[in-house]
Amino acid sequence: MACCAGAPKRGKASDENCGDAPTAAPAAAASAVESGSAKTYVIFGGLGRQGESVATQLLKAMPDVTLRLVTRGDVDTDKAKKACEGKPNVSVVQAQLENPETLEKALEDAYGCFLVTAFWPAEVDGGSGATSALDPAFEKKCGLNCLEACKKMGVKHLVFSTLENTTKCKSFNQDGALKADANGYLVPHFDAKGEVSELLNQQQDVAVDHVMVGFYYGNWFGMKPTKGEDGKYALYFPLGGKPHFQVHHEDVGKVVAPLFKRGLPKFGEATWSGEPSWPVTGCIGNKCSGEELAAAFTKIIGEEVTFVDVPVQGWIQTGISMGMPEIVCTDFGHMFQFYQTEEAIAIRDKALAEYKGEPLTKFEDFLGAVKDMLYPPEKAEEAA
Repeated sequence: MACCAGAPKRGKASDENCGDAPTAAPAAAASAVESGSAKTYVIFGGLGRQGESVATQLLKAMPDVTLRLVTRGDVDTDKAKKACEGKPNVSVVQAQLENPETLEKALEDAYGCFLVTAFWPAEVDGGSGATSALDPAFEKKCGLNCLEACKKMGVKHLVFSTLENTTKCKSFNQDGALKADANGYLVPHFDAKGEVSELLNQQQDVAVDHVMVGFYYGNWFGMKPTKGEDGKYALYFPLGGKPHFQVHHEDVGKVVAPLFKRGLPKFGEATWSGEPSWPVTGCIGNKCSGEELAAAFTKIIGEEVTFVDVPVQGWIQTGISMGMPEIVCTDFGHMFQFYQTEEAIAIRDKALAEYKGEPLTKFEDFLGAVKDMLYPPEKAEEAA
């Protein structure tokens, strides 16, 4: 198999006809999928953070499978070539979730599919492709396009990297203090994914596993403790006295790969927003208090870090005053408020308790590995 190949590029004619395709799975695709021989798995965002992890762990769990890594960008980059170097069963193809005609080629003969939709335009692997900043409607469209393409091409198993639809959380924003955006979203980068999960649960043509991924350890690069005017380190973080759940993005594959290896899930053994659901699996590697977060940073800095549990609105306003876009500060602030709800804590506690797979990265180990990137050592003074 060639290392890198591109799906057909978008043209005027295909733009006009993209909604007219039949819904039945082609006979050749259905035959290849049903046979169970040489299963092919397609990984969207295959060169991104979650996708790379899923590819790595799938090859460890099932070395004989064929992997097709989907990128929305150039398939001839050094990163794309490295992804399949020395791996004849791995290829990189180009497709865009917003362009349905590119998805059919990417999903041809595939048995399973891992889907992660991008919300942040600057994300690895070319960003979301949205024409406007932080567009949950675009993200939702991409998720539904993938589902329809999976149905058409006879894909049997879809694993979706998701988050809650916070607007359905009964204990969240009960007093109405948090204002929704123009589309009714409270935490846009959660809510659109949650809506996609709800729609996935309304069909049984494609078996689905929902994987709910925690707060990335890597987010601390933008939120790390800093030294104040008094010369002391402090961690200002809005926890409301509740625990914080997080995970290393490189561990996502350790949760996803066993789901593919297990086989097709059964519908109705879980619930989502109070309704019957395909299974929901959490991806959480660490639970700690604010004081424990500060202690972990103290260890790598070598100086005491004090935790300060700040109000969410104060955190939002501070972020804006420091130049962070208001739309981003508000989204993250509302997310931290949601993290304090009983529902959010319960599902993350459950994920920690039920996980029996390969050990996930400890927070302290992550910090130790990236210490010099978080806090670059001062350059030694040159000898006079």
